[in-house]
Amino acid sequence: MSDEATKNPFQAARSYIIDSIHSEFVGPLIENDLLTENPVTRYAAGMLFPVNYEGRNDSPPTQDQKLDGENDLASATGDFDIEDSSTGLANSFFPSVLGISFYCLGKDPVLNVRTEWTTYSKIDPKESYVYINELPESILQIEEFKSNFKIKDGKLFITAEDIYFDVAKIISEKSGDEKIKSILEVAIARFRSGSVWTNTKASRTIAIDPSFKWQKIAEGLELICDRKPSEDGQLTLYTIAIKNTQPACSNGMDEEHVLFNVSVSVTTGEEQDLFSEYSSSPLFNSDNEEQSLALLYRNRKTYAVGHGCAANWERRKDSQNAYKVFTKSLPFYEVPQSDFDIPGLDTKTLSMQFLSSEGAVNSRQIVDKLSEFCTLYKTWIEDLSKTTLTKDFSEVAARHIGLCNEIHSRMTEGITILAKNNTAMDAFKLANKSMLMQSLHSTLQKEKRVSDGNPVNFPDYNSELAGERKWRPFQLGFLLLSIKGIIDPASDDRKIVDLIWFPTGGGKTEAYLGLSAFTVFYRRLNHLGQHAGTAIMMRYTLRLLTAQQFQRACTLICAMEKLRRQAPEKLGDDEISIGLWVGVDSTPNTMDQAKQSFDEFITGTSDKNPSPLLSCPWCGTKMLIEEGRGRRSYAYKTKVKSKTSPTRATLFCFERSCEFNDRLPILIVDEEVYETPPTLLFGTVDKFALMPLQKGVSKLFSANPENKNLPPELIIQDELHLISGALGTLVGIYETAIDYLCSRKGIQPKIIASTATVRRAAEQCRNLFNRETRQFPAPGIDISDSFFSKETPLEKKPGRLYVGLMPSGKTQTTASIRLSASLLHTVATMPFDDNIKDKYWTLVSYFNSIRELGGFISLLYDDIPLYANALKQRYGGMMRHIAIEKELTSRKSAEEIPEILEDLSVGYPTRGTIDVLSATNMLSVGVDIDRLGLMVIRGQPKLTSEYIQVSSRIGRKFPGLVVTLYNSARTRDRAHYERFRTYHESFYRNVEPSSVTPFSRPARARALSAILVTLFRHGLANSEYNGEEGASLFKPDLPGIKELQEYIFNRVKSIDSEEAQSTMVDFKKLLQDWMIFIESNNGKVVYRNDKQGIPVVRRSDNAGGGLWMLPTSMRNVDAECNIDIKDE
Repeated sequence: MSDEATKNPFQAARSYIIDSIHSEFVGPLIENDLLTENPVTRYAAGMLFPVNYEGRNDSPPTQDQKLDGENDLASATGDFDIEDSSTGLANSFFPSVLGISFYCLGKDPVLNVRTEWTTYSKIDPKESYVYINELPESILQIEEFKSNFKIKDGKLFITAEDIYFDVAKIISEKSGDEKIKSILEVAIARFRSGSVWTNTKASRTIAIDPSFKWQKIAEGLELICDRKPSEDGQLTLYTIAIKNTQPACSNGMDEEHVLFNVSVSVTTGEEQDLFSEYSSSPLFNSDNEEQSLALLYRNRKTYAVGHGCAANWERRKDSQNAYKVFTKSLPFYEVPQSDFDIPGLDTKTLSMQFLSSEGAVNSRQIVDKLSEFCTLYKTWIEDLSKTTLTKDFSEVAARHIGLCNEIHSRMTEGITILAKNNTAMDAFKLANKSMLMQSLHSTLQKEKRVSDGNPVNFPDYNSELAGERKWRPFQLGFLLLSIKGIIDPASDDRKIVDLIWFPTGGGKTEAYLGLSAFTVFYRRLNHLGQHAGTAIMMRYTLRLLTAQQFQRACTLICAMEKLRRQAPEKLGDDEISIGLWVGVDSTPNTMDQAKQSFDEFITGTSDKNPSPLLSCPWCGTKMLIEEGRGRRSYAYKTKVKSKTSPTRATLFCFERSCEFNDRLPILIVDEEVYETPPTLLFGTVDKFALMPLQKGVSKLFSANPENKNLPPELIIQDELHLISGALGTLVGIYETAIDYLCSRKGIQPKIIASTATVRRAAEQCRNLFNRETRQFPAPGIDISDSFFSKETPLEKKPGRLYVGLMPSGKTQTTASIRLSASLLHTVATMPFDDNIKDKYWTLVSYFNSIRELGGFISLLYDDIPLYANALKQRYGGMMRHIAIEKELTSRKSAEEIPEILEDLSVGYPTRGTIDVLSATNMLSVGVDIDRLGLMVIRGQPKLTSEYIQVSSRIGRKFPGLVVTLYNSARTRDRAHYERFRTYHESFYRNVEPSSVTPFSRPARARALSAILVTLFRHGLANSEYNGEEGASLFKPDLPGIKELQEYIFNRVKSIDSEEAQSTMVDFKKLLQDWMIFIESNNGKVVYRNDKQGIPVVRRSDNAGGGLWMLPTSMRNVDAECNIDIKDE
């Protein structure tokens, strides 16, 4: 990429890094460059070896064989799937063939094939040199320079008979030029080395006519052509390959018979556009989603596939065919960023400050501006209808346009409601005001301040700067279309799942936070007296995602609470709060546990912080202060329980001028969450497995008989793609109970889901939630434009750059060592400012398993530093020491994760900057660190959704670089490498469908009993059933049991009708088993506490008896056992 005209220093730095990867693995970018090590050992990609290279006799082991061991090498040279006989050897550990396949229009057209390669040969070290620009006269006149060096034709030679490295130091000190020292050291190293190799580039262009099959194009090098014309003669399938036919010598590296930096390019005689699409999916099977994808990606075509290499092509803008296809040993593809600018839209429309303006006049202006927004969308939809498409595509496009019109109608309805319903308009303005405050205070938090008496620079919400805080169009559009479904529980909008589908980093979180604010304010304005309790349930799947998103949500809740305090007569006296409801490993379950945990943490007895917050979510003041000698201060206090109020675990801010110096509206203890249900319940899906086990769950759903509050009205499921497989199946069956409890009072909750990567979303949501789904934004007719966002042209704004590397002749361990060391060294020594280096300083290394990660960490402190030192000797410059390495995996405790995320924000050259972050799939969601710009993915992840999510952590604000290190011994890795451009050009299309079967037999066996207990304990509106002894009151003929049975039957019939009858058989058996259990224990039955009676819920160790072992998590193993392995 060295010849690309970069437009900003970040792109230039990124190109510099890619050039270094090319030089390290493929070969030099210039001819006649010198090596002081064997090129076979040095390079690892784009190489063709002599035939039977791996079968040489008496050949000494290479350095990577010594490093990796015989077993690793053996696994890498095992059997492979051969795609094509002519390129059969292209996929071996030591490939001797590479090639490319493509379709060409016509029968046997004449093609021009250009092949390029590089060879190496030894020279006398005394004749070695380094390239150098002109040196200043002050250096040329130094005696040590004149007596040891000379410059000729831009090359620096050594003239002395012998020379030592001290000479370079002396010349550098006398000249005062630090850079000359590195250059002279490289020259001296080459001069003193035992061997030096130089390269020679070669090329050959061959015209291939219909009679061509193969031809010798150089000594030991053959060009092979295989063609298969179609029956109608309109297309010809070609496979062009280049083969190293030289026999391997019996020993040594045989470097003079190895070809390097090999490439093949193919054009037609006059560079006509004759290369046709290589493959296309069937236009039009009966599957609506496949038809939609075919329409959306119809302009993302594949024109070639590589064999042992990647394939690429060049196509003119207005042509359907390519005019050139070629191979790439180091392929790259830049995925564009999203552009949120809408031509003709007054940016004032998106201003949170404007949309929160008070007064009737301003309300009319708001409605007018929002209407203009909708008009632009309508015009865009009408323009879609004018697009000329084939008949089949037209039918699909019509369906898409219908969905867009539905979105437009819902947005328009929302605006109409705002115009006519003053309460809705007031809630809308308050939601915008709170989101404006959240945005400004999120920026304030980045200062990482301590309470030291200095004033806090609190933002002015009416300032011009605040006026620049704007919605992205899709966020505002989503808020508008959701209004009717929130204010009208009987509307059809309430009954569907609205799925926010948007690329990672696009702002989905802000979209549903804005809707959350509107929901809470409307509930309080319109239902004062019934407004308290939990209004929103926000659910996540991973604790890492929970930790960072929780901070964002806390800031919004603080903003909303501040607004409530200013108008309690309208918004109620009850606090607007947020409660964290996650596993016991993350937060305390009881007040006693909380007090003990905080006491131990503050005194230094324990390093486990019971709270996930490290700083105030309002002003950013640190809540944790290290006092030294193991002691700490944390912004936490308890208020003793009295007759009128319960004991509270209070988080507060140390800053006296902060609005929340006395108390933050944040609950982190389960006991307190049950006692005073938060406005927004923020938890993981796993926690809902405790519904049948906890008495206090009734209050979360306002299901206890004396509770007059409305039940939760909004459920938000983030990262929907993770709710699949076994986890999704259990979530789906528990959703049966959640939906029932939320709907008990006749008000069905609105459900929102969000994701960046999902397939078969409609089917997944139906199985999870028993509802229809609408995707937002609705698809247009091309994936690059949904009106609400467009792909940004790369010349306007750089995207995220993906680079593929599949080493040959080197094992994965060796390649990983060299790639890591090279990237670390290159970033440290590249000629850019520290601010630019910072964005690539932290190397994020992603692994598909903890086992692979563990092996890499051991290399970080052994082999990688050794190779980094070799790079210093080779190129000069500083030695990059790995001072700080962190990991994000399941091995990290809940309290460590927020600290790691905070440490990641520390930028170079500040002390404490992380050098290497090693991670598994915990990284794939919830990590939003702007400065991260460099990643290595080691091996193609099993799921495309994971690949997209992981790599999207990089380059969120600055041009990012992702290097995927493929393993040539894995068929799946090779397939992705050989189709690198095809995959990255449309990888959202390659996302795998999700599978959810909530009422399958294994799911029922595991959790149907939990649903029965949950619905009986919390769903029958009888406080006697809620306590521990309520389990003894169960009878199959109790009022309400039949209703539960019918409810479950109808839900199963709607989701999976084939399982409906079987589910009823199982359910009735559970009813009978419970009754028999009560009778056999003389009615002394409780739910869980075996100190009060015989528990229905059996413990995992079977102690205390019990009827059913209910899940305590939706993903973890509930019972453990020991296995003794005995030798026979």
